[in-house]
Amino acid sequence: MKKLAFFILLSLVTLGVSAQSNLKWNVNAGIGMSNWYGDDTDGTDAKFAYKVGIGLEVPFANTNIT
Repeated sequence: MKKLAFFILLSLVTLGVSAQSNLKWNVNAGIGMSNWYGDDTDGTDAKFAYKVGIGLEVPFANTNIT
């Protein structure tokens, strides 16, 4: 667990120090729902799932086409 936390921290520091000046961070959140349908599904209720994520957009090349 400590190795994973160290790897994530090192990755974020490395990306932050890179020469790219136009990094874009984003946060995603949402709710999902599932349910059983069909024959013999009496007494089933909907199941809710909550999702949260963090993203980073890193440009790899200049894509300006003239």
